[in-house]
Order: sequence, then structure tokens, then C-alpha cells
Amino acid sequence: MVEIIKSKADIVEIISDFLPLKRSGANFVCACPFHSERSASFTISPKMQIYHCFGCGESGDVIKFIEKYKHITFKEAIEFLANKLGVELKSSSNNKVFFNALEKLNALFLESLIDERIIKYLQKRGLELEDFKTYNIGFVPKINLNAFSVEEIKALHTLGAVYNYKDFKYFSLNNRISFGICNSSGKIVGFSGRTHPFYNFKDQGKYINSKNSHIFNKSEILYNLHLAKDSIIKSGEAYVLEGFFDCIALSKMGFSNCVATCGTAFCLSHLSLLLKLRGEVKIIFCFDNDSAGEAANLRALEVCFKASVFDCFVATLENNTKDIGEVLQKREELKLKKEDGFRYFLKKLDKQVALKNATEIIKAQNNYFLKERLINVTKEVLGIRESIFYNTKQVLVSRKDNNARFIKTLSQEESYINNAVNYLSGEELGEWESDYKELLLGKKTKRVLELELDSKIIPFSYEELNKMIKQIYLKHLRTQAQYARNKNDIKKLVELNEKIAYFNR
Repeated sequence: MVEIIKSKADIVEIISDFLPLKRSGANFVCACPFHSERSASFTISPKMQIYHCFGCGESGDVIKFIEKYKHITFKEAIEFLANKLGVELKSSSNNKVFFNALEKLNALFLESLIDERIIKYLQKRGLELEDFKTYNIGFVPKINLNAFSVEEIKALHTLGAVYNYKDFKYFSLNNRISFGICNSSGKIVGFSGRTHPFYNFKDQGKYINSKNSHIFNKSEILYNLHLAKDSIIKSGEAYVLEGFFDCIALSKMGFSNCVATCGTAFCLSHLSLLLKLRGEVKIIFCFDNDSAGEAANLRALEVCFKASVFDCFVATLENNTKDIGEVLQKREELKLKKEDGFRYFLKKLDKQVALKNATEIIKAQNNYFLKERLINVTKEVLGIRESIFYNTKQVLVSRKDNNARFIKTLSQEESYINNAVNYLSGEELGEWESDYKELLLGKKTKRVLELELDSKIIPFSYEELNKMIKQIYLKHLRTQAQYARNKNDIKKLVELNEKIAYFNR
């Protein structure tokens, strides 16, 4: 079963569900999710179906990635991938039962929204009756499982939607307004329950989400994405909000390309969901019009910058309201001021902190023109001299020697090995001797695997390789000739000089 999963799972496709990947030569790169870094050291090889981080050393296949990223066991990772790929496991429950049970539960919640007080409460917030079905807004009754089979009840219990208390079953979001949360395909995967004024919730949180399960994780899903994705693809823009009501309100005011986080901070998985819709998408953060919303904007921008995504903005609400939901409630005309995300980021920080952050962000970028743009914005916002970015000692990525390029070429094009073996025994390659000899035996060392993943090391072309073989061999001969000269070994020196003269023709 493990081999079946590996054969069907494309590591790039799977990881891109969680991380925003960018192509780099034959591989894909992004910032490592397993340690803190500014630059993109995490590399995925489609050819080898493995990942490796050159910063922390973490590496493995698609199964290990799911294990480590989702903090689950090997067995759970297999089950997760099997469900995702449509591979049926004999030992696991059929996912259809879970989805069917959730769909029936959502339908029950929609039918249960009959309390006139709650309906009027929602209407006062600007919603209409048809919005309830469109956005899966319902009410969680005390209990009514008559329409569910035993298998479906077990599924709901597994998902945490139903729990037992003193031999009686209850819904976990009891008496709350329900929001059915869909995945990007439109299937219900979980719920969020909100308080209302007509029940004593005893100081409980305003929102409670379904518990995380194999089909729902609030950090890996965006509310309303299934309705917004076509508009996002068409417009090339996505508005990101932090509340369900805000998202619905903005959508009703003509912005059909809006999504919301599900009670959690915007993260790399959310960014990846948006970037998968189309290669280039403008991301516009529009969080609450208060200090908490400002902090959320800054955190979200940092997520984007870490992934080298700078086509992001902040839309500030200019209405005298706390959030967009309140604009709809008051039936006001929406007034949003959109600002470049990097500029907003610098303006909201202490000047010294902003300069430190800007320097680190700029240093991590590889694109010269992007660096220049970010430097110009920093100079303008902070009022500093441009020369400050050039007077400091630049830390350059060290260039790998030609022997490393040579080894990488042979590892990727095995047919070239015959060209090399006619001249090189391995000792000519110094520290790469053992790796070369393993390649001759059809094996790849860990160092060779790391070379294959390192996009900074460019393999030689066929013509370059043949020239390189000659250069390596000649360098080795000259080193031996110098050694023979030092030892006064005339016979060996003559022999070596003849070989050197022959290859220099």
C-alpha cells in the first residue's frame, strides 16, 4: 500500500496544498516550514520525489512530509494521502460516509433556523433569507439524529460533531448559529458555531470550530473559497478577511472574490491555496479596523514576504465602523483605501525595527529588480539614504567548485559516465572521489542527492562536460608532474609531460 501511495502521489502537487512553491530550474523552492528562515532553502525535486532543506537538513518523501507537517503518525499520513488520492484502504473507513454525514448535518442545521428572533438578528446584520442557504448559515438544535444511520452517527462522533454526555448525545455546537465550512470543491468539511443574544452561553467564546480531523483543519482552509475561486481566477485578486460575517458582507457588496480565515491567523497553507488558483494573484488583506486588525495585517504580510510574495496589499476601512460587517449593517457605502503591503508594513513599525526587518527581507531576495524596488520603498518610507544598503559588506552565496557541478551532471545523466570513466579514476576529484566511485557502481550518496536538489549548482552541457573532463584530468596530471619534479623522478616526469602535451594538442 505504501508503494501504491508513493506511485500515485506527486510530491509537488501534495506539498503545494500547504506551501507556496516557486519553480527554480528543475525543482521547486519555498521557505522551510520546519525552521525559521527568511530565504527559500526548502527544495522539492519532482524527478526524485523528495524534499530537502539546505538550512536545517530536514528531508524525506511525501509520506514523511505529511507526517512532520501535520504532526501525525505514519499510519495517519498514509490514510490522509489515501483519502486525498482516492485510494481505498481496507483498514480505513470510507470517506463518503463522513462527507454524507456532514452534508446531512448541514441540511439539518439549515432546517433548524426557525427562531424568528435569530432570523431577525441576522437580517439586522444585513443578511437576507436566501443568504442562509448560499453561505450555509443555520442553527444547531439540541439533538435530532433520527435521520442518521448508526454508521453516520459514528462518523459524526469521530469528527467531534456529536458527543456523549450521561448516555445522551449532543451536538458540540449546541444552540449556536452554524456556519457550514466547505473545502475548495464545495463539500462540507466542518462547522463553526457563533453565539447570539438569545441564549446564555456562560462566557464561552464567540466562535467555536469543529475539532480538527482528517478532513478538516482550520489552518488549511479558507471560508467561501468554493464560491470565490472563479472570481479570484478571473480578476487576479483575492480579498482576505478574518470573519465570516465580514466575508459575506463584502461579497454582498459586489466583491465576489473574498475569503475568510476560520478563526486562525493567515498562514502559508492559506497563501498556497490562493496561489494555486493562478500563478499571479494580488492578495488584499482587510482585517478589522482596530489595533488587533492592524496586528493581523502585519502577521499576514510577514507570511507573504517569507514566501517572496510581494504582490500583496492592505485595504483599510475608511468608514467610521469597526469592520465591513458593520458597514453592511448600517447600509453605508463601502470606503476602502488600498495600500502596497510592503509600504504599509514599514509604516506601521518603529523606524529602527522597520529598517532591521526590511534589511533582512531584502537580503533574502534573489531577484535584482525586486530588491531595487524594495530598497526604493524603504528609502522613501523611512527617509534614509539608499547607500545604507550598499555600504555594508555583502554576504554572497558561495560558488560551488566545478567538481560539484561535474558530479551533479553525472548523477543526472548516467549516459555521460562512460565519457568520464575512460579518463578519471576518482582521485582527480579530491573530496568527491568516493561519491564518484559510488556513481560508477550505480549508487548515489547523500551528498549527491543534496547536489541534485541544489538549484544553485547548474549541470554542465554535454560539450561542457567533455571540456571539464579534460580540464580535471590535465590539472591532475600537472599536480602529479610537480610532485615528480619535487621528488626528482625524471622517468615519471617525462611520462607525465608526454601525456600533458598530448591532451594540450
